Amino acid sequence: MLPPDPLLFRRAIAPCCTAALLALTALPALAVVPVQLQRPDIRLFGYQLGDVIVEPIDLVLAPGYSLDPSSLPRAGKRAGWWTLRNVRSQSAPDAQGGTRLHLDIEVQLVNAPKVPQIINVPPIALRFKGGPTPYTEIVPSLTVDVVPLGTGQVRSDLPDMRGLRPAPLVDDSAARERLHLVGMAGAGLTAWLLLALAVQLLRPRRLRPFAHAARELRRLLKAMDQPDGARTAMQRMHRAFDEAAGQRLFAEAVSDWCHRLGADAALHAQTVQFFARSRTLFFEPEQNGVPAGLRDELRSLARAWQQFERRHP
Repeated sequence: MLPPDPLLFRRAIAPCCTAALLALTALPALAVVPVQLQRPDIRLFGYQLGDVIVEPIDLVLAPGYSLDPSSLPRAGKRAGWWTLRNVRSQSAPDAQGGTRLHLDIEVQLVNAPKVPQIINVPPIALRFKGGPTPYTEIVPSLTVDVVPLGTGQVRSDLPDMRGLRPAPLVDDSAARERLHLVGMAGAGLTAWLLLALAVQLLRPRRLRPFAHAARELRRLLKAMDQPDGARTAMQRMHRAFDEAAGQRLFAEAVSDWCHRLGADAALHAQTVQFFARSRTLFFEPEQNGVPAGLRDELRSLARAWQQFERRHP
């Protein structure tokens, strides 16, 4: 038997190798899936009449493919047990050049079983256009467990529910410490404000010269028709000014004293007029009568300075 010709062997095997190489090169193109479907997990048990299930569906479309809107099911009753309420869709570009599509299929249970049983949410066929050829993807049916209305029955073959996991404890010592400090600061501030208010309201009248003078003037002003009564009332007001100033207050120093205290222009004018009236009444004997309106001027002046010393203790 003659040995095989190496040249003949190479000529026979070369086409086979080329065909195999081309087939391997074409595998990725053949392996491209136009649509990839993912269904997140949802609760599949314990549904009763009227309950609504929102089934999320995630789709990844290859470049060139898009969902045919006419393939989306219309709202209405499906398979006797369910009513399709709505199908919401949202799309976004994919990093690979395709499209990411999210669907929310909302169905409602419209019948109540007499005993617990398993029923299926019907499948949905979605068509996709574009690409080399049209493509159809089936959203598989969803199997759920339903129970009679109001009976509280459940299937006996379901696994026992796990007990509630205790909530982890949170260290709130720092928060309680801050709350304690804030509370102490607030209580201290409140106590200080209340003390200041009490001191203001309960301050002895003897420390308020004009308040004391106003109280005495209620009696002295009744005798204002006579010069002696008018002089007595004027002297009482002078004593109030001396007590407030801490020394004898003369007419020449009235303006500076009012300015230091912060008295307004109206109060300053009333005080200057009082000292002018006093000079006329005490140092001009020819003026024997009591000036008209002196009673009202003294009452108004005493009241104005009484209000001022309340605002400026």
